[in-house]
This record gives sequence, C-alpha cells and structure tokens, in this order.
Amino acid sequence: MNHFDGPKLVINHEDLPPESSEPKAPERKTDPMAILSASLGVVSVLFAGVIFGPLAFGIGAIAWNRRRLYPPSRTNFSRIGMTTGLVGTLIWAIGIGWFLFHQKTIVQHTQQSGWNQTENGNVDLAAIERTPLHIKRALLAHVSIVVERLDGNAWSMVTSGSGVMVSSSQGEVEILTCRHVIESAIKSETHRIRARWLGGRAESIQISWSSTPDLDLAVLHGSGSPNQALPPSPPVGDATTLAIGDEVFAVGDPLNFRASFIRGGISAIRTHENSSSIIIIQSQIPLNPGNSGGGLYNSNGELIGINSWRLKDSTEGMGFSVSINNLWNYTNKMPKNLADIFNNFKMNNINQNQKTSQPQKGK
Repeated sequence: MNHFDGPKLVINHEDLPPESSEPKAPERKTDPMAILSASLGVVSVLFAGVIFGPLAFGIGAIAWNRRRLYPPSRTNFSRIGMTTGLVGTLIWAIGIGWFLFHQKTIVQHTQQSGWNQTENGNVDLAAIERTPLHIKRALLAHVSIVVERLDGNAWSMVTSGSGVMVSSSQGEVEILTCRHVIESAIKSETHRIRARWLGGRAESIQISWSSTPDLDLAVLHGSGSPNQALPPSPPVGDATTLAIGDEVFAVGDPLNFRASFIRGGISAIRTHENSSSIIIIQSQIPLNPGNSGGGLYNSNGELIGINSWRLKDSTEGMGFSVSINNLWNYTNKMPKNLADIFNNFKMNNINQNQKTSQPQKGK
C-alpha cells in the first residue's frame, strides 16, 4: 500500500466567510417605462403627435421620478421621451391649427365668391359686354341661387346652384332651376331661397312649382324692385333637333364661381332610367357642384336643357341635362298663370325663330 508523505493542504473552515441566506440583488437595467417613453416620443413626431406626444411626456416624467432605482446612465431614455413627446405635440398642434384655419379660409372664400363677396361676384362686366351676343344673352339670364337655413339668429348656406330667368316684367321674375337645388326649402319652413343675377337680385323668392324627382325641375317666382333693369330671357331651342357631336355650352356657378361659361359637345341623347318619356342630354360638359339648374344652350345660344346631374364618381367630362322639351309636357300640371308664362315663352321663341328663318324678299 503506497503512502503519500508530502505536505498536506489543510482547509480551515473557520477562515471562510459565512454563506448568505439572502438572494443576490439583480443587476439594475434600463427602466422599461423610459424606453416606452422614448419610443412613443419618436412616434409622436412622425404620426399623431397630439395623442402620442402627451403620452410620451407623461410616461417619461414617471420614469424620471424613478431614476433612483436605476443607474444615472440609464435615465437618458426618459429625457428623450419627454423631449420628443413635447416636440411632437407642438408640431402636430401647430399643424392641425394651421390646417383648420386654412380650411375655414377656403370655405369662407368659396361662400363669398358665390354670394356675399360683391354684388356681381367679381365678374368682369366689361368682358361680358365684349362677349358674342348669343353667349352674352345666356350669361345675363343666368341666376345664382342659394338656399339658407336659420341657425339661431343667423342664416347659414345649405346648398347653392344655378337657374335661368325665363320671364321678367316690372320687377317680377320666373326662374327655372333643378328641384334638387331647392329640395331642402321644399321640405323645411326654416329655409329660405335667395336669388341674384348680374346687376340685380330678388328681394323675396317663392317656389311656384316643382316636378317629380325624376324630372328634377322647379320654378321660382322672384319679386324685386319694379325700377330695376331686368335682363331678357334667352331664346328657347328645340332639343329634338340635336345630333351627336353638336356643339353646346353651359352657364353656371361651378364651385360657386358665378356665371361661368363651359363649352362641350353632345355625347348622347338618352331616356331617363325610371321614365322613358323624360329625355336626357349627355354632353362633354363637366358639371361641378353649383352648375345644377343652369342652362344648356346650343351653338346659337338657344336654351335646350337644364343641367341636372353628374355621375357620383369623380368622372370628368360627363354631364347630364334635362331636355327643355320635357317641360312642355308638364305645363298642364302647373298653376294656370305659370303655365301661361311658359306657353308664351315657348310660342314667342317659336314665332321669332320662324321669322328669322324666312327668306328675305329682295327690293
């Protein structure tokens, strides 16, 4: 049996430190709330700052108050969160404020340009005087229409559109327009209608007649000063003679820019989807809001239709007008005095057209 006779290592257990029964403290890391604050702060600058900015600032402030639990070098995230959150809030608050102010300015300008800005809506009357006669007559017979609602003690605009003056005498006018332009005034007594034309206006407006929604026509009676000059009604044409490709033009208030002239061509002649007796004229004229109720004229400046509607999609270069010939089928449903006005309107223009079409005898 072998024996190891060398020096032996003796461990004295009394010299070792006693083992601790308490668990070791975990190493302090970055506060997760500080990280969250910094992340939200960055998001607030790029996206919805008015929501994420205050949230980032609040969480960052909480994380900053807990900084004693974490090393000083690990508290920078809370500072970043509070700073970027504050910056994001300010940027988005200023941006939203600017946007709302800008939108309000646009709405006010649009409303003023259509009604309240000046008597003639900044239309250069001298330019109209230089305009060819057949277009000038249509511009002067054009009527701007606004429907307003009484909100408390103030009137606010509900809808706007156009019309055509078909009769004028001693301050009394008859205006042909679309039913949907004045629809809200038909259904509510808290609405009123206002009408003006280049150089004048009606002091009061009443609805004389309105058709079915499919035909989409209405007649307004306006009363004004007997001394004010009233423009003549435009000549009326026969829409049954139209051919595809014929040149036409419209007058209206697109987007409330008063008395605007738009030219195009006939694209098709159609019947209404709900009534085959209603003739619809499809043209290349884009009908923006405000054009409804305005006149559609042939190349001679004769009224052949009332601009009524467009496709609901943002399709350009397509407009639909109700043929003026449809109106003659409904005069028997109007009050007698109004029917007489439209029958005279029709007959006077037919007689005038016959006179101008007769050959002149030589001397």
